[in-house]
Amino acid sequence: MLQRKFKCLINTLKNLFNKSLVRKTLYLIGIITGGGLFIFQLVSSSRVLNKLNFNNGTNFYLVFAIISVIIATGIQIIAWFNLLEDYKKGLSFSKIISGYSISFIPRYIPGNIWGYISRSEWLYNTFLIPYNFSNTISIYEVISTITANILISLIILTFLIPNTWQFVFSTMIIIGFPTILWFLFKIFLDLLKREKNKLIASKVFSFHILTFSKWIFNIILFAIHWLLMGISLLLTCKFLLINHLELNQVILSSNISWLFGFLIFFAPSGLGYRESFLSYLLTNFSSVQIEFAQLVSILFRLITIFSEAFWIIIGILIKKNSNKTIH
Repeated sequence: MLQRKFKCLINTLKNLFNKSLVRKTLYLIGIITGGGLFIFQLVSSSRVLNKLNFNNGTNFYLVFAIISVIIATGIQIIAWFNLLEDYKKGLSFSKIISGYSISFIPRYIPGNIWGYISRSEWLYNTFLIPYNFSNTISIYEVISTITANILISLIILTFLIPNTWQFVFSTMIIIGFPTILWFLFKIFLDLLKREKNKLIASKVFSFHILTFSKWIFNIILFAIHWLLMGISLLLTCKFLLINHLELNQVILSSNISWLFGFLIFFAPSGLGYRESFLSYLLTNFSSVQIEFAQLVSILFRLITIFSEAFWIIIGILIKKNSNKTIH
């Protein structure tokens, strides 16, 4: 009996060590490869800086590019608040703002899952929202943002279809795609509710099904988010004197590159990989010179980081103000 317990302890320690080793290995791979790609693009794009002639006429493009991403991030926070309200009524939106960006910083640790874990900890400590609820909220958030991303991309691709069918296919995509996904997710949760799965699943997920109206509202919010991100990317291009691009092709490049970076889970927030793929798309499908495409990708990442920093500062200020009110 004692020997069996000892073996069990040894196996547990081995598993923990292996998980820790895998995590550290992925961290190093993500930092080295992603960081290397980012630095390579930074150095490569710097060669064309002397070709640019910035003036007051182009500077406002950069200002509005930053404002667009700030608003897009704000809409992302509203979408998350919309999901939270479906689980717990009466939440303070200002408190959500104060913790959203700060608690999500760990996503810059390879990969994105650490951001969601950190946010779950914050939700439990601040609002006593159980982990299984916050895990489900995170899943809804990821699925709805990816759905909106793909939805916008598919609608743009319908422009490649002859005019007579564009409206038909666009309507089918707008109505059918989110509806089918909601029903599939509902079926999945119903399967988890079965007795043999319920005990295990309930510790990780809640069985609350998001109402269809809330789901559609969230898709709309994230669709606006992705449109604003695409507009910001186009404005970034115009700031760098790249004026031949159309909005639909830029939005498509922005959406696809984000998806690519999201799937590279071992890189911190897709760093390096997202920029590389965006540069590839802009070069091969939009005829942008490679160095300029790399410069756009680097600058767009910096704009995104600036936007996140903006909401972190807003969150800190709200938290400080609420603490003063309490005292």
